[in-house]
Amino acid sequence: MGLKKDIDVNDLGNCSESQHSEYILSKLERNWNNELKKTTPSFMRASLKTYFPYLLPPMLIQLIYSTIISPFSIVMIGRVIRYFSAPESEPNPMPYVTACLCAAGVVVSTLSHILISHPYCLMCYRAAVKVRVGWSALLYNKSLRLKTTAFEKTTIGQIVNLMTNDVSRFEEVNALSVAMGYVILVPFNGIIYLYISWQYIGSSGWCEPYRANATLAFCPPLKRTPLSPTIVLSLKGRESKSLSNAQTAITSRNRFSLYCFPNTIFCTTLALKTHDSCDT
Repeated sequence: MGLKKDIDVNDLGNCSESQHSEYILSKLERNWNNELKKTTPSFMRASLKTYFPYLLPPMLIQLIYSTIISPFSIVMIGRVIRYFSAPESEPNPMPYVTACLCAAGVVVSTLSHILISHPYCLMCYRAAVKVRVGWSALLYNKSLRLKTTAFEKTTIGQIVNLMTNDVSRFEEVNALSVAMGYVILVPFNGIIYLYISWQYIGSSGWCEPYRANATLAFCPPLKRTPLSPTIVLSLKGRESKSLSNAQTAITSRNRFSLYCFPNTIFCTTLALKTHDSCDT
């Protein structure tokens, strides 16, 4: 292939039925038509109803890793540090077998992260591709039904830019799945890490979330990439519905960055506090 003949469409592998544009478009179009019957239709709700089954598995994997595996790894590392930080002149309060088990726990948590990260990224990319396929197919079908007078306000270049540039942002860092996952797991993470910090450093651990927020207050604002104008998407009559609000809410990078950043500061501070408490 490639040496004897050119590569064509027949050389590509067959995708599953759930990834066909006809299947995704039919679900998205049905949900969007149901939204148009309401007084306040929302394309965001129609998209969530369509793609939530594809977003749920990576969100669950992310929830399990962030609320179970990651805190477990932090606790095991703290116990290993405590074992090696004990003075040599005094008997070590932690048995050698317990230290070995804690070290094994660190190895297991690291291996689990390696085994989980690839399926998680794969499911995120598949969900992002399905969002792009569904939205692009919806735009394409609508553009075929536009009248000539509609192009007085909407040019062909805007349609092409929307389908090639704006919709493709869903494939960048899996913004959709990552952002929605962090929206759900951040409260659980806060409770778990507050409990762990309270076990190690006492009441002063309750000050760490406020310290993280104070750090964010002095950070420069994150830049949001502006989106190009959108075309009409209504499949009913001549109503004009815009995708810009939905895209801004889903693809804005600073949304999930603000969720990740305090959590990273909190975990780093907890690890440093644990190391300091072990030294004392």
